[in-house]
Amino acid sequence: MLFFLFFMWENRIRLRLLICIYVKLKILITFLNSLKMRTKFFFLLGSFFMITALNGQVKFPHVASSNSGKAEHVTKFGVSDTSLDFLSLTNATVFNGQFVPRFYARRAVDNRFVLDLTASISSSRDNGSTPLMRFTVERDDTVYPNAPSGAQYPWGNAQDGLSYAVNNRPLFTWYNSSTSIMTISAQNNLGIGVNPTARLHTNGTVRFQNLATTSSNTYVLTTDSSGNVRRQLASSFGGGLSNNCNSTNYLTKKSSSGLTCSQIYDNGWNVGVGRIPYYKLDVNGTIRCTNLTTFSDEKYKKNVKNVDNALESILNLNAKKYFWNDDLVNKEDIGFSKNEQYGLIAQEVEKVMPALTYKDENGDYSINYTGLIPVLIEALKEQQNQIVELQNQLNENFIKENTDLINLNNTKIISVSPNPSSSAIEIALNIEKSVKDARLVTYDLNGKIISSLSINERKLDITRYLHKDNFGTGTYIVSLIVNGKSLDSKKIVFK
Repeated sequence: MLFFLFFMWENRIRLRLLICIYVKLKILITFLNSLKMRTKFFFLLGSFFMITALNGQVKFPHVASSNSGKAEHVTKFGVSDTSLDFLSLTNATVFNGQFVPRFYARRAVDNRFVLDLTASISSSRDNGSTPLMRFTVERDDTVYPNAPSGAQYPWGNAQDGLSYAVNNRPLFTWYNSSTSIMTISAQNNLGIGVNPTARLHTNGTVRFQNLATTSSNTYVLTTDSSGNVRRQLASSFGGGLSNNCNSTNYLTKKSSSGLTCSQIYDNGWNVGVGRIPYYKLDVNGTIRCTNLTTFSDEKYKKNVKNVDNALESILNLNAKKYFWNDDLVNKEDIGFSKNEQYGLIAQEVEKVMPALTYKDENGDYSINYTGLIPVLIEALKEQQNQIVELQNQLNENFIKENTDLINLNNTKIISVSPNPSSSAIEIALNIEKSVKDARLVTYDLNGKIISSLSINERKLDITRYLHKDNFGTGTYIVSLIVNGKSLDSKKIVFK
């Protein structure tokens, strides 16, 4: 009954007509009470007046009192058995002289949906191209304070020339509290989490699910440098994008027929090039690089010690030359070189320096040849120390055995000319009187004696000639041997 009275009050213009209808129906109410149909009647009666009120295009003002500086509550709908669930039409601004209509739905009883907008039709009306529900925005420069009234009904009807499309402002925005989550612009662009500049503009990842499959290989989706998605011919990628690699774990590569398996194998733990890997990087073939470094920072090392007896360790190693077995050379996933190799035997190295060998899960040995470098450095230093010691001993012995030669300052080869020569070379000598034995000996570069001339004179500026015919073309060493010791030497060249 309250619902019926509410609609009567809202339609005051028809009040007299409704009173007349009410009086005439009073008799019918009494009859229906006897048939215990009062409830159904009031439901039908209320529905009748509600439809009458909602469809009447007559002046129907409902103006709420303004609340200066605060929000206004225009009207509220609900049910009598709860005050927690309701629908309100409110003024969404607190500024005076402004009205921003806002539907506010509140639900507190349970967690079902709060507001449901439903447009319903019968099965016979499920045809045509007119949408079942429309959401309209427009641009209209004329204000109709009495609308809807007569011809002043421009809402959503651009054909009458009274409303126009919005060109600049965003049309619709969905909010989660104060955060914009989706926007439709006046340019028909949809943005999710972003102000859209394209038909579909997202800020974040995009996922496609249950896409249709096709055997054609015509177009693919790509993105440009600005992130715009574009259609591109698959053939522009070189042979299309068909995947012809049927082996797992192999990286694909582009070919004239599409994608094929490359030589790179990645099982998630190890990477192999040309073979199935057993190490972090396992390469079948020769590796070439312009620079190779090994991590060796002192601050990450402990128990640092010098390498002792390095020369002895190196002397206990035996270099070998060899060929790989045919089964290793012919096996594709291993592919050892068929050329002659130089190296060490890992089992022999293990006996001398076990830290430089590695035995894998298959029992196969390998050698850390890089680790040999520090040992070779120390071995070279040890050998150099031995050489210095021997040189010092030789010098001491030479001084002891050749004291008599120290005072022969003028005994020497004065000149060798012309040098080089194509015929003969003159050798000028000084030999002091105290010299017991003097000889001019010529050697080739291999140390072989080619000639030996005795010098009997004891004076300054002694001359001897060496002729090309006796030696032949080449480079030779001429030494002055005094008392059985080499005192001076010169290099000569016959052209």
